[in-house]
Amino acid sequence: MTSEDPHRLEAGHLPTPFSADEIRAATPQGRTQVVRTEPLGGAASTRRVRYVEPDAEGVIQVRTSIGEDGEDQDAPVRERVTWRDLQSHASYPADRTSLERARLEHPLGDLDCVRYTMGDGDAVDTVWFDLARPGLPVLLESRRGSDLVLRVTLLSDEVDPG
Repeated sequence: MTSEDPHRLEAGHLPTPFSADEIRAATPQGRTQVVRTEPLGGAASTRRVRYVEPDAEGVIQVRTSIGEDGEDQDAPVRERVTWRDLQSHASYPADRTSLERARLEHPLGDLDCVRYTMGDGDAVDTVWFDLARPGLPVLLESRRGSDLVLRVTLLSDEVDPG
């Protein structure tokens, strides 16, 4: 992280949409997100990510696969992550990534986002982050040529401290 910009983690990378401190402030005990993953030619899956025991350094993510009925499909997986770890997932190399503001019509509403588009040959990954929702992207799309090979959508983002 450069000392002058908490959004830039590495030289040669674009700034991240949120600093580690902004993600921490937006992630209280019980923040719960539901994410849908749809791979080309594979079975779609949905997982719940619940954030528990946050402190100044990080948080525990409790991840569970859930079925179409919303019920858990397997045992929860607990993993301790730092706020900087979470921020680093949005640090992209500047030499092959463009960054722009964009409106996105999304299941969570009409969102004011920043959009990162990374290209490497015919592989293009586009990631949208809702500026009002520090943390996970609200949408990720991976294309290989004209084929959409993966879509990951944030379906919900709520806080239930219980």
